[in-house]
Amino acid sequence: MIFIVAANVLVYQLQFYFLVNAFHPVGFVNGWAAVASILLAKSFVPISFGDLGVRESASVLLLGRLSVPQAAAFDASLLLFLINIMIPAIAGLYPILKNRSQIHQLEKEPSYD
Repeated sequence: MIFIVAANVLVYQLQFYFLVNAFHPVGFVNGWAAVASILLAKSFVPISFGDLGVRESASVLLLGRLSVPQAAAFDASLLLFLINIMIPAIAGLYPILKNRSQIHQLEKEPSYD
């Protein structure tokens, strides 16, 4: 289980680093340290909707110290949210709604027992 969690964190950090680097070039060591710090900082605030707002503020603050423009830091953080949370949620909405409609149809059918 520890390996799976560590792999999940590693993939998340790599995604964030590559997104930041796509908007503005950042050195690997400094960029990786900033991304790790951002993800650590956002975990300190337990009450937020998908860490939305906290991660963006932390990324603007910490990546700004590496001379990354505020727009690039904000966009990378928001895009990370879209890739990892919104797109899978929207994709999973269809099977849930389809299953729900099938259940309602079964409830409405008359029983001939």
